[in-house]
Amino acid sequence: MLPLENNLEITLLNCMIKKKDPVGASFLALELKTAQATIGRKLYELEFKGYLEKKSNKGRVITPKGRDYFDQLKQDELRKHKVNELVNESIVSSENDLLDILSVRRLLEKEIACLAASKITPEECRQIAKILDDQDLQIQGGSLGDRQDLEFHSRLGQISGNKILAQMVNLIMTQSQAYLEFSYIRKKYATTVRDHREILTFLINGDPLQAGTAMVKHIDRIISDVKHYFAGSQ
Repeated sequence: MLPLENNLEITLLNCMIKKKDPVGASFLALELKTAQATIGRKLYELEFKGYLEKKSNKGRVITPKGRDYFDQLKQDELRKHKVNELVNESIVSSENDLLDILSVRRLLEKEIACLAASKITPEECRQIAKILDDQDLQIQGGSLGDRQDLEFHSRLGQISGNKILAQMVNLIMTQSQAYLEFSYIRKKYATTVRDHREILTFLINGDPLQAGTAMVKHIDRIISDVKHYFAGSQ
């Protein structure tokens, strides 16, 4: 069972789904043992986003959009929980495996970034920017942004036009879901999106040399973060 109490939105929405009838801030504050002002602000925020609907003076109910959002939150929690278990159970060889993966990625993805910079279209640049915007939102919301991280690197592989390179990077990143571990570790240092945006800048400028250099710097920073993480866990 996941510690759902660690996520106010999940516990709040879960409570409303179970209750079924409209509920107000005072009831939820007692139920969740949280200040009513905090609950009130969260209810207003969720209603503004279309996840809740107010029913006169009776309180609020969850909308179909809110149920979809709740399901997404649960999946994100499960994913984070799984990564926690993976990392906590890691041994020294696991650190070496991650570093080996990154060493190979550094070689392959430098070439991918160079090729992508020479071929990318304005529309593809906008698509990449959208992926990074989504990743930023996920991370700000407490999630890992792991799906967007995988999507970013996979999309560059497709844009590069080299199917073999693209397939190799995708295989390496998804092997044992290694990209989840990288996202978990990097979230502690909050640099993933910044690195990606730097690479995107050179892609937009059509600069293969700088795009390749930025990708190498990105992978090197992940290598550094992995080393720091395991050094701190000893």
